[in-house]
Amino acid sequence: GFGLITLANLLWVLARDVSAPRAVPDWAILITGLIACLLVASEPQAARRAPIFVFGVGVAISAIAALAVALPGLFHDGPLDWLVRQGGVGRATGSTHGANVLGIVAAMSFAYFSIRAAGRESPRDLVLSLLMAGACLPALYFTFSRSAALGVGIAVVLGLYLLGRRAAVLVAVALIAGAVILGPILIANRLDTSSGRVEGNRDPQVAAAQANSDRLRVQAWTAGLKMAIEKPITGVGFGRYPEVRRRYGGPRELNTPHSDYIRFFAETGVPGGAAFLLFIGGVAWSLKGARDPHRAGLAAALAAFCVATQFNAQLYYLEAAVPFWVAAGSAIHLRPVPIRHQPRGGYTARDPAPSGRRHAHPNSQPWDAGPLAKAKDEPNS
Repeated sequence: GFGLITLANLLWVLARDVSAPRAVPDWAILITGLIACLLVASEPQAARRAPIFVFGVGVAISAIAALAVALPGLFHDGPLDWLVRQGGVGRATGSTHGANVLGIVAAMSFAYFSIRAAGRESPRDLVLSLLMAGACLPALYFTFSRSAALGVGIAVVLGLYLLGRRAAVLVAVALIAGAVILGPILIANRLDTSSGRVEGNRDPQVAAAQANSDRLRVQAWTAGLKMAIEKPITGVGFGRYPEVRRRYGGPRELNTPHSDYIRFFAETGVPGGAAFLLFIGGVAWSLKGARDPHRAGLAAALAAFCVATQFNAQLYYLEAAVPFWVAAGSAIHLRPVPIRHQPRGGYTARDPAPSGRRHAHPNSQPWDAGPLAKAKDEPNS
């Protein structure tokens, strides 16, 4: 439904202005993610393996980017230069928007594998998950993406809570509080606060520059909200925020509303914005009561994305959008199946077994373990 609403809005935009340059590629990124979500949600093996693959790719990208920062000569003007230096001086890893995108990729991958490690399914899984999560930390540090760091903190606490690790939750909260206090001190001497200007240098007045960045972000949010209020049915048109932002007081420096939630209300009106929120709510509901490490890790990764995307509109970028949609599709497929909806024997109609029969859903209880377990042996039951 969300995809159809955005498609209808895109056609409306093109009918009015066929030269709208940004709307088509933006919608292509969105529909690619939605198709990936549908494919993963409909295939049992993909629901288990696709998130591991995409977050594994995220770990690799994070590790390569961190190496490029630590050893700049290794990647200077090389084949991987595009990955970390997207055309200018930025916060240690290229342009400002590149750093934020890399930050959320590293954040989602770290959240997923750290929660898998906390789940301790096996010694091998523990070691591999710790190595994968650890490989993301340097990239998280070098990007200095505050939204990614905030997302990771909330994600880890949520994941540990779902796993029932109450003591670990307290430790995580204490570490996050310490990071909030010490973080600005630790990064103050390295942070490039050029706000995307190619000629920018590391600003000695970090606090003032961050305040300016926050001011621009609030202006972008305000402009997006004005668009949604003025045109609640259609919005200003899918992908048209950059073209009309100056009319609504949006800053010249920012080409996006810096929030996916505000973006869809601004560009596609209340129907598109409400459909997106409904989708997010449905995915969250499907992860309710997650206890196994895979589902808890998905919840953590999605939480990291949902927090960070309020500040940086990550669905504009394919490298950040694909992990989100794949994780959402996996969460939808692996949702708990109520016992009253299961056929006798605990088999579901969705997952074919190799033998040709249907096997039990990974998160469903077998029929004999349900409320009727005792009733079948009682006379006249």
